[in-house]
Amino acid sequence: MRTVSVIGFDGALASAITGVIDLFRLAGVTWARINDTPPEQEFTTQLLTEGGRPCRCINGITLMADGDWRDTPTDNPQADLVIVPTIGAPIAQVLEANPELVDWLSNFREALSGQVRVASNCTGAFLLAEAFVIDAGRTSQAPYSALQARRYHSDAAILKLQDWLDSHYREPVTLQRLASLSGLTERSLIRRFKAATGDTPTGYLQLLRIEVARQHLEKSRLPIDEITQLVGYEDVSSFTRLFRKHTGLSPGAYRSRFVR
Repeated sequence: MRTVSVIGFDGALASAITGVIDLFRLAGVTWARINDTPPEQEFTTQLLTEGGRPCRCINGITLMADGDWRDTPTDNPQADLVIVPTIGAPIAQVLEANPELVDWLSNFREALSGQVRVASNCTGAFLLAEAFVIDAGRTSQAPYSALQARRYHSDAAILKLQDWLDSHYREPVTLQRLASLSGLTERSLIRRFKAATGDTPTGYLQLLRIEVARQHLEKSRLPIDEITQLVGYEDVSSFTRLFRKHTGLSPGAYRSRFVR
């Protein structure tokens, strides 16, 4: 059973604490109850505060702590996941009031590559940032977020092309081919694609290929040159430059850091 430690502090959002505790405590339990089978709890949770004192949340509710985060070594293999909840009070005020917590969190800069994972909910990220316990190199969600955002439009012809690219990104894709598929002239295609997605067809295709490559690097042991070919590129050096441009890391460094 894995241990989830939620960090409490005055001014935190109560629902961000109780919600995550409910989420993890009921994992593996609710489904078993529905199916009338013995529940198998997957996680144990604990609310940790400075000195083990009660945590007074922004809505006035006081939550009792299970212990003191200072008693939990940052390299403790039993602390599988540490979660910093949402800051409900003024952010600068909370940061200023919790210097010891910031110092404690900063120790996870060395523990990030070990067995303890650190996460935050919403503005809790400011406490991690104040400690720089944010993996600055992981900008890899940018391609995914950008791809999703580029589908928020109503141009049916462009959406159809995007669907086609989802299945044919590894193939040689020319503007002429896309224009033929869409029934548009090349000039009209560029104009409408840009208006709908905020990007050119070529730029969108690059984001799509980077996202697929990112997933391969995280989930597989395929050689980088093979991944390069799988996403439609022949030259590893060119692919590496493009990958670094979008993620801030080379494919090899990305894999070392984020392999699952």
